[in-house]
Amino acid sequence: MWTTSQFPHVVKVLMGNFVLNIPQHKLRIVAPDVGGGFGVKQFLYAEEIITTWASRKVGRPVKWVNERSEGFLSDAHGRDHVSEAELALDETGKFLGLKVRTIANMGGYLSTFGPNIPTNLYGLLLAGVYTTPAIHCEVKGVFTNTVPVDAYRGAGPSRGDLPAGASRRCRGQRDEDRQG
Repeated sequence: MWTTSQFPHVVKVLMGNFVLNIPQHKLRIVAPDVGGGFGVKQFLYAEEIITTWASRKVGRPVKWVNERSEGFLSDAHGRDHVSEAELALDETGKFLGLKVRTIANMGGYLSTFGPNIPTNLYGLLLAGVYTTPAIHCEVKGVFTNTVPVDAYRGAGPSRGDLPAGASRRCRGQRDEDRQG
């Protein structure tokens, strides 16, 4: 199987163990230089599964090629979250705690690493560069009518903007309280 994956070994595990049900040593995965993928080329896509099935069905190679515009519509997208944050600060503005509630769009179906992003990785990255002694994170994953959501250009680093934005709002509120 030829693939433009950044993780051909993951493709081999998934295809061998969960799709084709054959030992991995009987499966050959070829991944040429794919250039920059920024995460979008790390997943096993449905097209790879269906072309492998079709190849076995017709007894000859089957090739899938999509246009870049098709990729924009079908490839995994990143970080579709709606979040609310509460930030506790001491009188000097030092962070004491962060509480975040997030609704995480998973897309219409789960992608390869999708469930891991808003659960295992998300909370670990919430503080960003800020020292935050206590963090509470509640995440609800929801299915929608969109393409799958997964790691794209990093698994959640933009969430570090939550404490920064909350801090700016808190400082602004403190300034208003002092003036009024």
